[in-house]
Amino acid sequence: MKKTPLLLLLVVLLFSCNPNDSSINPQNTSSGDVLVKKAKTLALPEGDAYSADQMSKMTIDLIQKEGDFKWENQDLKMVWSAAKVTGLVAVGYQPAGFQNIDQNISKINIHTPEWIAVHDALIELVIADMSKALDRQVSREEVISEDHNTLPILVFKTSDRQTITDLVNLQNVRYADPYGYYPISTNSSSGCGGSTYALNSADYTSITRVASNRGTTTM
Repeated sequence: MKKTPLLLLLVVLLFSCNPNDSSINPQNTSSGDVLVKKAKTLALPEGDAYSADQMSKMTIDLIQKEGDFKWENQDLKMVWSAAKVTGLVAVGYQPAGFQNIDQNISKINIHTPEWIAVHDALIELVIADMSKALDRQVSREEVISEDHNTLPILVFKTSDRQTITDLVNLQNVRYADPYGYYPISTNSSSGCGGSTYALNSADYTSITRVASNRGTTTM
C-alpha cells in the first residue's frame, strides 16, 4: 500500500513537467509562425498605379538605356502597376533563412514539410488579403493561377496593392514579379515584342531543363 502514493506522485510529476503534452501542437505551421518579415520593409505604393501606356514607355526606355530589364531593380509602384495590367504575380518562395538557393534550386524538393509550410502559408496570406480587399471570403482556386510542381514558384491572380506589398516584405519571398507582362511598343518595327515572365534570373538555369516553356526577358 505504501507504493501506491509514490506511484501516483511519479505519474503526476511526469505529466505536469512533460513539455510534449498532447495539448501542444508540435507541427504548428500557421502563416504567423512560418512567414518572417524582412528587417527593412517597403511601404505601400502611394497614389494611382501607372497606366498601361506609362508602363510600356518606362519599360522600353529602361531596356534601351540599360540593355536589359529586371523587376528586382524596379520600385514597388512599378511592380504593382505592371501587375494591374496582367492581373498576375509570380512568387518565388523559400523557407526563411534558406541559403544559396541560386546554386541549389534544381536540387530542391518542395514536397518536404518546410517547403510545404511556406507554400501553404503564402496561399493563406493571399487569401486573407484578397478576402479583406474584396470584402468577402475568396477561395483557394480564385487566387492561384499556377502552382509549380517542381520549382518553388506560385503564380497568384492578384493585383492588390496590399497583397503585393505584404509578399515583397517577407524573407520567404525571393521575388514577386508581374507575370506575363508585355510592354506595348508604339513602333511596330522596333522588334520589341518580348515579355518579362514569371521567373527572374535566379531561376533561369533550372527553368531551361525543368520548364522550358517559360521564358526570360527578351526584347
